[in-house]
Amino acid sequence: MFWFAAQDHSIKDYPVGRAYAQTSRIELGRAIGWKDYAYLIRLGIGIDPDYTGGNEDYIKSCAKEHKIPVYDSLARLCTHVVELCQTEM
Repeated sequence: MFWFAAQDHSIKDYPVGRAYAQTSRIELGRAIGWKDYAYLIRLGIGIDPDYTGGNEDYIKSCAKEHKIPVYDSLARLCTHVVELCQTEM
């Protein structure tokens, strides 16, 4: 499950010069790469409507390529992931 939240600019400890959600985007790329070879891997992806971390179009195009819905609500994403866990392959 990947949730790309809106950045909270009030957090002062955020490293200067580091892209927001950098690690999450890298990890999503790894998971999509695994899915290229192991199509049974199940992924849930969500992007907050106020997310401005970058690469949103790329995230959505990778999801579309693998027929993974992209949710704009954390609650709906969580519901989807629970359903994925309860569904037999």
